[in-house]
Amino acid sequence: MERYADQVSKDLSYGKEIWDYQLEEDSIYGKLNYRLDEMKHNFDRMVSIMEHLPEISDCMLDSLGQQAQKIMGLMTLIVDKTFNNVDYQRKEIQQYISEERKSILEEMRVMADDSLRTLVDALPGLIGQITGWIILLVVVVFGVPFMAGFWLGKLQERQHIKKKEKRNK
Repeated sequence: MERYADQVSKDLSYGKEIWDYQLEEDSIYGKLNYRLDEMKHNFDRMVSIMEHLPEISDCMLDSLGQQAQKIMGLMTLIVDKTFNNVDYQRKEIQQYISEERKSILEEMRVMADDSLRTLVDALPGLIGQITGWIILLVVVVFGVPFMAGFWLGKLQERQHIKKKEKRNK
């Protein structure tokens, strides 16, 4: 029962970690969306200003490049966290499977020991029954014909004695 309580506890802990990861991931996606919206707004401003002032466009391009670098860094962070989370989940699942495999093997060993113990305990009774049936079979196979022969011999001897007595009389 304790093993199942531990398993439920681990499942709840694992579910909490996944939920925390999803909240963190939503936060990162929110930052990414904010950066993309800011970049679009700056790009629209840049287009309107580029039509009028070429000097301002250079400054805007530098700003846009910096924002693009921030977005790329943020996307790299998202990919790294995702791979780290997948690796963590794989390790947790592997550990869970290993623990379950150990518990199943232990249960199978206990069942095999119980079965063997039951067989060994029942073996003397089974051997006694088999021996009894073999003795009964031998008695029936050999004893009945001998007994029938003995009775028939006795009957024949009686008849033979009766015939002699009838002749002697």
